[in-house]
Order: sequence, then C-alpha cells, then structure tokens
Amino acid sequence: VPSSASSCLLLAGGSSLLAHSGLLTPMLESLFGPAVHLSPMLGSTLLPLTLGCAMALALERGGARRTIWLKHTWAAPICLALLVAICSLPFAWPSGALIASAQLCMAALVASCVVREDNGLARLLHTTPLRRLGTVSYGVYLLHMLCLQGIYELQARGYVSGPFARFAATALLTYACAELSYRFLESPFLRLRNRFRAPVLPSAQ
Repeated sequence: VPSSASSCLLLAGGSSLLAHSGLLTPMLESLFGPAVHLSPMLGSTLLPLTLGCAMALALERGGARRTIWLKHTWAAPICLALLVAICSLPFAWPSGALIASAQLCMAALVASCVVREDNGLARLLHTTPLRRLGTVSYGVYLLHMLCLQGIYELQARGYVSGPFARFAATALLTYACAELSYRFLESPFLRLRNRFRAPVLPSAQ
C-alpha cells in the first residue's frame, strides 16, 4: 500500500507541477478554448493535497523527523517569511510557478510546526485568535471560495479596490461565515455524534 500511495502521489503531484509551470497550457486551451481563464483551474490542482499526503506518509515513516533543517526552531519562521515574500510578488496567469512555490512553502511550514512543537512560531500559534481560527478551520476550508466570489462581485461594482483590500475583505467574510457554520451546523452535529458512541466500560480491578 505505501508504494502504491507513493506512486499515486508522484503522479498527482507531477501533473500539478506541470500544470502550474504552464507546460500543459496548450493542451488545456485545446480542450477548453484559447480564451479560457486558467487561474481557477490552476488554483484547483492537486498539489496542496498531494503535499499534505506526502508529509503525512513521511511523518508516519519517520522521514521528516530525520530532516535536519526541520528540527531547528528557526525553520518555521523562515518558511513563513518565504511564504509572505512569495505571496507579495506580482504574478501573471497562466504561469503558476509562484502559486506552486507558495504551496511548497505552506507544506514546509506545516511540517516544521508538526515535527517540533516548540518551534519559533509556537507562541504566535498559541494565541487566542489563531487557536480560535483552528477551531473553525473546517468552515474556512469549505467556504473561502464562495466568499471570494462574493468579494469579486463587490469589487466589480466598485465597493472593493485592490488586491490587499480584496484579501482583507475575503478573510473577514470567510471567518464570519466559518464562525456561523461552526456554531449552527458543526457544533450540533458534533454533539449528536456522542449519542452513537459506545459507552466506555470501567476497567476491571
């Protein structure tokens, strides 16, 4: 199973990198037309999922723990700084090199935080706002694209201007929607699951 999983990850990750690099652009344009806007397609490639699965396999096998640079406290801050720098650079579609680079930095950032819990970002990650963001993170994952599309509509009507304002508005709207989702959808279902759990029997003395 591990070898099969590795082969699938290599196939998915490799095809995603080819899409991000623009090498698949002629084929995509032949399938979807030359005027297609490829940014949503590139943003939906399997590279983030592939990197996450590869990181999980590496951690299970102990490979990431043997990676020297991940063991240093400065690994997580450096990954975060690189991620911020990459996301601050201007980029043009359909070239997705910066998007792929940002996703690689995200995977390295998560790995550096998992491998060593007392990493250089530990204090920041344990602050109340970020801990709360982790609690509602599933809603953020599900709803952020819907919120982004709503902000795009507001931007088209002149209510939002510029990429930084669009990012801030999307982040705030996504968090608000994730909070509502957690309180009124996720929490009731989480409480409901306790009804179907088998009772814990007391251990025999």
